[in-house]
Amino acid sequence: MATSTRLLTLEEFERLYAHQDTAYEYWFGEAVPKPMPSSVHGITQGIVFTILREAGYYTGTEVDLHISRDWRPRPDIVVSTDKLERPYPTRPVSFIVEILSADEDPQMVREKCRNYEKIGQHRIYYLDPETRTGSIWDEAQQDFVKVDGLPRRDGSLLALTEVWERLDGEI
Repeated sequence: MATSTRLLTLEEFERLYAHQDTAYEYWFGEAVPKPMPSSVHGITQGIVFTILREAGYYTGTEVDLHISRDWRPRPDIVVSTDKLERPYPTRPVSFIVEILSADEDPQMVREKCRNYEKIGQHRIYYLDPETRTGSIWDEAQQDFVKVDGLPRRDGSLLALTEVWERLDGEI
C-alpha cells in the first residue's frame, strides 16, 4: 500500500491530491490511488445509482466520507434514507455500494471493509459486474457473503438481476 516514504498529514494529502485526475483516498497517512474504472464499472455505477434513487434513497457517487481524520474513503455509491450531509457525510450512511474493478486487489478490498467497520460504517455491498454477482461484508466472518439483491426502503430486496439486465442492455 505504501506510496510515499513518509506519512502525510490530512492537510498535505488534500493539498497534493484533492484535484488530481486520478482519484486517491487517504489511508492513515498514505495516498492510495483508487483503481481506474472501466466502462463496465462506470455503467454499473450509474445503473445502481439510478435504481437506488428510484427506490427512494438519497444517493451520491464518489463522495468522500469525512467520518475519520485518519481514513477518508471515497465509495462508489453512498446510500442514505436521509438527505446526504453537506459538504461531506461526517456520520455513517445507510449503506455503501462498491463496484469491483477487474484490477482490484482482494486483500485491499478486505482491508477497506475492516476500515469501514472501524469508523462505524456497516452494510457494505460489493457488486462484481464481470461475474454478475453481489456480496455483503460480514463483520463476524470477516469475509463476503453472497447476496441476490440490495435492500429497498420497505425491507424487500431489489434484485441484482435488474442491475445485470440493465447492464446487458447498455453494453
